[in-house]
Amino acid sequence: MITRLEPKGKNAFLTLLEQDPLFGGRIATALDCWEGKDAVCGFYQIDDTAALLVQGGGALLCGAVAPEQAEELTAFLRFAGAGTLTARTPCLPGRQVQLAELCRPAGWRGMSFAPPIDVTIRPAPSLWALRQAGFFAQGDPDGWYADACARSARGLAEIWIAEQQGAPVATAGVYSLRDTPFGGYLTAVETLPDWRGRGYALALVDALARKRGEDRPLRLICAPRLLPLYRAAGFEQIGTVWEIQPGE
Repeated sequence: MITRLEPKGKNAFLTLLEQDPLFGGRIATALDCWEGKDAVCGFYQIDDTAALLVQGGGALLCGAVAPEQAEELTAFLRFAGAGTLTARTPCLPGRQVQLAELCRPAGWRGMSFAPPIDVTIRPAPSLWALRQAGFFAQGDPDGWYADACARSARGLAEIWIAEQQGAPVATAGVYSLRDTPFGGYLTAVETLPDWRGRGYALALVDALARKRGEDRPLRLICAPRLLPLYRAAGFEQIGTVWEIQPGE
């Protein structure tokens, strides 16, 4: 049975999250930021086996779903407007895409990548300027903007850009800045189409990871085609995850 997170069940919910540094860390950070604000995202528990975050048009599952729970979960996601589910296993019928889970250990000391001479790496950019520049146009730019603002204001995210002649051309962020063993989650790495293939994203990821990875591991999820980029920045694949479009 899928139930909404209630205060009396929060300890059990957090215990589920502690079992998975990547997915649990992401949901725990969202809980820090959005607990009680159900219009933005929702937190749910599936029996005593899994925690579920629903945000925007997607959902994230931490834990295991039994085969007999799949039909209920599929119907629930459809009702909640979540078109995709990210999970550890292909637990639902539908279109399934396998992604790579990567980690860069704390204090990694590999080769650094200086930014190209025509760009400047800049912390703390205007998030509204990023939204207006066309980043994440294929996803939900308004959802990204609201989430990034809320997390940054609470010290739960740090977002940097690569800037060329005063304009942002690439961005990346660490979005799980919690003082726990979960580590950080690197995501929202994006380069504007006209500037791709010039090394901006690699230099940006490396610079951000060197600052935020000194005392904590950094994790991310990426498509297999992006593995060479992240491996160059010290990330190694440690597993796989699945992005599922139920019913597709």
